Amino acid sequence: MIENNPTSLICSDNYLEIEKSRVNIYYGYIPKAHKLEYSQSLISSLPQKEQERLASIKNECKKVKSAFGRTLLLHGLKNYGITNLDDLKVMFNGKPYLNNSRNLHFNISHSGNLILCAISDNASIGVDVEKIKPKILDHFKSYFTVQEWQNITINDNSIKRFYDLWTRKEALIKADGRGLSIELSSFSCLGNNGQIEGQNWYVKNFVIDEKYACAIAHKNDFPVQLIKFEFAL
Repeated sequence: MIENNPTSLICSDNYLEIEKSRVNIYYGYIPKAHKLEYSQSLISSLPQKEQERLASIKNECKKVKSAFGRTLLLHGLKNYGITNLDDLKVMFNGKPYLNNSRNLHFNISHSGNLILCAISDNASIGVDVEKIKPKILDHFKSYFTVQEWQNITINDNSIKRFYDLWTRKEALIKADGRGLSIELSSFSCLGNNGQIEGQNWYVKNFVIDEKYACAIAHKNDFPVQLIKFEFAL
């Protein structure tokens, strides 16, 4: 079940009541007309450790998207009573995580100007978003199982089906934690289940914007709440 809540978090100090065993997906659009001054102001509002991390990113586009993603995470965590990123650590493979006693997990994804941050209070989670663009699908055949590829090619909207399955796979390997060290063709995401090395995951697509494909992977079959976040210029 997907619920959409258009609450604007950045403009309000009244944070939502969080239900247990629910995944909250915060999403927002990077303003197309944002100026360098605004990005710098956004970065300066983050904790000092985050500012230092962002300063090490040479690619300006990646730096800006990372800053927006961390801002989204910080505001989402306020719903759980966390007001800083002091517990944010990085695994050996580069995946960030929260080193806390509350069993909170998060994952961030961005594509185009859309950013997602999924937060779970009970198990590892992965989320992925991709802006839908024309593709030469044959270039990606090796990333899918035989059954998945057949499912894509016989679909009336092969491009949309490609992105639906691609985001499921990406979300699942992010939830697993090992990322692209797992071959995408080694598991299937047809239906709402995926399995990697005997571990079962629930995977599903959800819709925020018809121009994007989105998917989430989690250990449990879970209700999902979508919460819009307005980046105010």
